[in-house]
Amino acid sequence: MLLKLLSKKYVLIFTFFSLIWSGWLLASSCHGGGGGETLVLPSGQRYQFGFSTSYRFIQGSFDSYGGYTSQSKNSSISSTTTSWSGGVRLSESWQLSWALPLTYNKYVYSGKDHSRASFGDPVFETRYTFLEDVRFLWYQPELSFYGGIRLPFGTSTYNSSDPYGADVVGEGLSFVHSGMSAAKLFRPFKLTVNWIFYYPLEKEVDQIRNRSVAPYDFKSGNRIVLNGVANYLISNHWATALGIKGFWILKSKKDQNVVEGSSARLFSMTASLGYAYDVSWGMALNYETPFPFYKYGVNQPNSHTLSLSVNYGIF
Repeated sequence: MLLKLLSKKYVLIFTFFSLIWSGWLLASSCHGGGGGETLVLPSGQRYQFGFSTSYRFIQGSFDSYGGYTSQSKNSSISSTTTSWSGGVRLSESWQLSWALPLTYNKYVYSGKDHSRASFGDPVFETRYTFLEDVRFLWYQPELSFYGGIRLPFGTSTYNSSDPYGADVVGEGLSFVHSGMSAAKLFRPFKLTVNWIFYYPLEKEVDQIRNRSVAPYDFKSGNRIVLNGVANYLISNHWATALGIKGFWILKSKKDQNVVEGSSARLFSMTASLGYAYDVSWGMALNYETPFPFYKYGVNQPNSHTLSLSVNYGIF
């Protein structure tokens, strides 16, 4: 009986940290484009289903020289994204996950409301756990490698029918990505580092906003995301986390010619508060802000994101 209770306690702790980590990833989906973020199953979990609603509002934008322009008094830009995601364990080391977002954009220009709701780009990902975190080996972290694809099903600027672009929820490009993550539990802390590389596939552009243009080959810039998170277990049910994320877009190409001024970079801070009801149910509240890295927001909006995620796992 005692061993059973201890086992349940450690599973709860491990699941809780995984919840905070996956919930924080869901909050960062805006940097990946129109796709949602996939879930990460903790050790021993067979299935996991997630639901996340995030609210993102833009206060202004930075140009290619770092100059800042705020929104006018009677204008605002915001979006609410609801993402459904799931994951299944294929074997002890392999897992498969997916996500589908639905985004509601609300643009207000000079007091006039323009809003649309559209499904975004689905994401599919497979993950391989190379090493597991061994508690008595302080130098051995959990090490995972993963890769996936994002499909351009969502409305993009290429086929948008709204003159204000309120129906745009994706980039209209296929993305393949790969990455690796390392995590180590030093109870009550857990440190995680995650690296992702996004490669947009080349696209032949023959229309923009449903209007024909002279065809050209477009290769959007590769993306790199690097983030680190420090989790702290307050109790067996409550945990919090703080993180720093770096996001880079390299230069794009048009007919093999570099598009100057197309690169971008952004750094942001993240914060999470999570609650685990038991080993299966949990939720996390997440917030992401560019504070205090405003000077690095080249070609990026000054956006803030608040999200709530709920996960259910089956062991």
